[in-house]
Amino acid sequence: DLSDPSFLKQLQVRISDSNLHPPTDYQGFIADPLSIWIENTFGVTIEKDSDRLIRTTPKSITGPDGAAKQLSNLTGVSETRCIEAIQEGLLAGYQCSDPDTNFPVFAFRLHQFISRGDNVYASLESPKSRYITVYGQQFVPGDRSRILLPIVFCRECGQEYYCVRVHREPDSNQRTFQPRDLSDRYHEEETEPGFLYNNPDKPWPETIEEIIERVPNDWLEEHRGSSRLKKNLRKNLPERIYIGPHGRGSDEGLPFSYVKAPFRFCLNCGVSYGARQVSDIGKITSLGTEGRSTATTILSLSAIRHLKNEDSLDEKAKKLLSFTDNRQDASLQAGHFNDFVEIGLLRSALLRAAKDAGPDGLSHDELSLRVFDALDLPLDLYAARPEAKFRDLEDTKKALRNVIGYRLYHDLRRGWRVTSPNLEQCGLLEIDYPSLRELCEAEDEWQNCHSALLTATPETRVSICKVLLDLMRRELAIKVDYLDSQFQERIQQQSNQRLIPPWSIDEKEAIVGAEVCYPRPRKRGDYGGDFFLSPRSLFGQYLRRRSTIPNNNEKLGLDATQEIILQLLQIIRVAGLVEEVAPSKEKDEVPGYQIPGSAIRWIAGDGTKPFHDPLRVPTESKEGGRTNPFFVSFYQEIAFESKGVEAREHTAQVPYELRVEREDAFREGRLPILYCSPTMELGIDIATLNIVNMRNIPPTPANYAQRSGRAGRSGQPALVFSYCTTGSPHDQYFFKRPERMVAGAVAPPKLELANEDLIQAHVQAVWLASTRQFLGTSLRDVLDVSGDNPSLELLPSVKDAFQNRKAKAQALESARNVLVSIKEDLQSADWYSEGWVEEVLNKVVLSFEQACERWRSLYRAAAKQRETQHKIVMDASRRQEDRKQAKRLRREAEAQLELLLDSRSVMHSDFYSYRYFASEGFLPG
Repeated sequence: DLSDPSFLKQLQVRISDSNLHPPTDYQGFIADPLSIWIENTFGVTIEKDSDRLIRTTPKSITGPDGAAKQLSNLTGVSETRCIEAIQEGLLAGYQCSDPDTNFPVFAFRLHQFISRGDNVYASLESPKSRYITVYGQQFVPGDRSRILLPIVFCRECGQEYYCVRVHREPDSNQRTFQPRDLSDRYHEEETEPGFLYNNPDKPWPETIEEIIERVPNDWLEEHRGSSRLKKNLRKNLPERIYIGPHGRGSDEGLPFSYVKAPFRFCLNCGVSYGARQVSDIGKITSLGTEGRSTATTILSLSAIRHLKNEDSLDEKAKKLLSFTDNRQDASLQAGHFNDFVEIGLLRSALLRAAKDAGPDGLSHDELSLRVFDALDLPLDLYAARPEAKFRDLEDTKKALRNVIGYRLYHDLRRGWRVTSPNLEQCGLLEIDYPSLRELCEAEDEWQNCHSALLTATPETRVSICKVLLDLMRRELAIKVDYLDSQFQERIQQQSNQRLIPPWSIDEKEAIVGAEVCYPRPRKRGDYGGDFFLSPRSLFGQYLRRRSTIPNNNEKLGLDATQEIILQLLQIIRVAGLVEEVAPSKEKDEVPGYQIPGSAIRWIAGDGTKPFHDPLRVPTESKEGGRTNPFFVSFYQEIAFESKGVEAREHTAQVPYELRVEREDAFREGRLPILYCSPTMELGIDIATLNIVNMRNIPPTPANYAQRSGRAGRSGQPALVFSYCTTGSPHDQYFFKRPERMVAGAVAPPKLELANEDLIQAHVQAVWLASTRQFLGTSLRDVLDVSGDNPSLELLPSVKDAFQNRKAKAQALESARNVLVSIKEDLQSADWYSEGWVEEVLNKVVLSFEQACERWRSLYRAAAKQRETQHKIVMDASRRQEDRKQAKRLRREAEAQLELLLDSRSVMHSDFYSYRYFASEGFLPG
C-alpha cells in the first residue's frame, strides 16, 4: 500500500541519502521501497472496479505533473533529488535480471516528442517590459489593447526586428502595423511589407552626419569633396515612427525605425545586401526555419552514431526504424538522409586531405586521389564487386575517384544547398589562385589599362581579381574534365558498372556541367547554360561602387565598366588564371573564358571566417561573418563517423523482392536505418530493436502504440522519438499533450460475422472449390483473349466447370454446414433467410461474370488505345510531334496490357486472379 505511513517513511529514508544506491541483487531490488514505488507509478496499477492489474498512464519524470514532483510531495524530499533517484532506479532495474526469466526487472520505454521552434511574438513595448511568447496569437493574453507581432533576427548579429505589414488609411494617412509572414512580400496601394527596429543601446540616428556613418558604403557618393547619400536610395532610409502598443501610429508611443522590405542592411551590425537580392530568407530568420526532412535526418544520424558507439549492444540491435504515413515521404526521407551523409563524408574527407597537404593546399592533379585516400572507404561500401582484383580493382577505384572529382567541383557552386553550407561557407576551405598577388604587383602588366586599374593599389587589384575569379568559379566556369559533358558521360557509365549507391551516379540525376564566361550582355539565342558578365551584372555594379577602387575619382559609366571587365580577363590570362575556351568568331565578338583547374588551390581553413561574397553582401558586419558552429563541428569530427551508414525506404511501392532483401538486411543489422510507411507496423520480423522514430505523429493512439511497440520487444529499454511539425495542428496538439498519444492501446479487431457481403464471398469461395476450377495466375487463364478482336468471354472449359450441377449441390451442402457455426448471428440478421444460400448459388455464375467486367473494360480500353495510337505512328502525314506523342501513348497502352496479362509477378500483382476477384468482392480478401 503506497499510502501506508510506514512505507512512506521507508521511501523517504531511501531517497533522502544520495549515497544509498539501488540493490544489485534481484531479491534486494524488488524489496527496495523506491523500486516498489517506481513499478506502481510507471508500470502497473490496480483497476478500481475489477482489482486487476492494468498499465498506468504514461507520465514524465520532470515537470509540474511529473513523477518527481509527485514523489517530492509524498516524501518532502527535494524535487531535484527525486529526479536523480528515479533515473537511477530505472537504469538499475535494467541492469538487474530476474533469475527465472533472465529478463531485466525494469524494461522501460522512453517517449520523446520533438518540435522545432515557432516564431517568437512580442508586444510593441520596450525590451524590458514587452510581453514575449512562442505561441502565435493576436493579443497579449487578457489585454486586447496590446497586439503581438512576429520577431525575426539578423543572420549575422542576431538583432531582432518586428516583421510587419503597414496599412495606410487613405483619408487620414494613419498607419496601422499588422503581423506578416517573412515570405510575404507583396505590395498593394495601401499596404507594404517592412520591419520595425528598436534598440535602446544603438538607436538609429536622426542627423544626416550620423546616418552617413551608419549606412553601407555603396549607398554613398562623392559630391564636392564630401560624401552624400545617393538620391535614388534616400527613400529606403529607415523612418522614425512612434507606435503605441495597439499597433497604430501615436505621438505617445514608443519610437521605432521602420525599414521597407526587402531588407537592405542591418541597422545594428551594418551588414548589407545587393539590391537584386530580393528574398529576405537568406538575410534574416525566425526561430523555426528547419524542415521535417532535415530534422529527421539529423535526429536519425545522431541516434545511429550513439548506437554505433555503444559497445554493450549487439551489432544486430544498432539500427533505427522510422515511420511515416506517406509512402512518398519515406522515399524522400531516405534520399535526403543518404545525400546528407554522402556530402558530409566527401566534405570531411576534403578537409582532412587539405589539412594533410599543409599551407600550400591541394592542386587539381592530386585532388581526387588525396581525397580518395582520406575517405578510406572499405571496398564493400562502394564497389559493385567487392571481390574485385587486379585491373578490375584499379578500374573500380578509378571510377570512385572520378565521381569524387565531379562531386567536389560541383560542390563549389554558389548556394546550391541552403540548409547545408559547404566547407567554404563554414570557413573550413579557402580557394587560392597561384601568382595572383605577383601579377597584381607587376605594374608593367597594368600600363595599358583603364586609369582606374592603373592607379589602383596592388591590394585593390588583388581584391577585384579575386572577386572576379570567385564569381566565375562559383558559377562553375571551370575548365576540368569532371565538368566536361563527354567525360561526365563516361563517369556516369563507369559508376553504374562498378559502384553501388550512394556513390554511383544515377542515370536520372541531372549532371551539372561547366559554364563559359562571356564578358558581355546576354543576347537572344545564347546558350542558357553559359554565364554572361555584363556592365549591368552584379560584378559591373561592384566595380562602380565607390569603395571598390578608392583611388579612382572618376565616376565609371557602363562603357568604362565593360572596358575594365575585358582588361581584367586579359591580364589574369597572362598568369594562366583563365583561358580562352571559346575564341571570338567575329571582329566585334568577345571570347569565352574558363578558369583552368590548375589555377585553383584548395587550402584548409580554421572554421572561424566564412566566405564573403561582396557582390551580394556589399558590407560585412563589423564583427565579421559568422560560421555555423554545428556544421563546423560536423565536418571536423562527426561526418567521418558515418561511413557505411545508409537508409532505405520500405513501402508498398517497393518491389516485393527488394522489400524482402531490405527486411533481411535490417534484421541482421547490415542496413542501419529503414524509413517505412505503415507496412512495417505488423507481421514482419525485425529481431532486436531499441529505437523507433516517427516522422510525424500517427493518426491515432492505436497506431502510435503499434509502431512504438516495435522497439523493446526483447526485454530491453527502448527509445521512441517523434517529430511534430509546427505546420500540422494534429502534431502540435499531441506535442502539447503527449500522454494522450502515448497512453493509446491497440484495440482488438472486431469482425461482424453477420455481414452479408462477407458471408456471400465465403459461399462463393466454397462453390468455386467445389467446381475444382483453377483460376490460373491471370484472367487470360479464365477469359478468351485470342485473336485481334477477342471476345473476352469465359473459356469453354471454365463454362463447363461452372455449369456442373453436382458441384453446385455439393457447394450448397458444404455452405450450409459452414454457416451452422454462426447460426445465432445469422438469426438476428434481417437479410438472412433459409433460402438465402440457394439464391446466392443460383446467380453465382452471373456474379462471377460481373466481377470480370472491370478487367474487360480495362483490357478493351488499353487495346483500343494501342490500335489508335499505332495508326497515328504509321501515318506519314502526321507531324513529328504527334507521332512522338502517339508512340508514348502506345507504350503506355502496351504496358497496361502486359500488366493485365502478366502471369510472372504472381505474388505482388493486383491482377493475380485470386487477388483480383477478392478485390472485386467475389472472393474473401
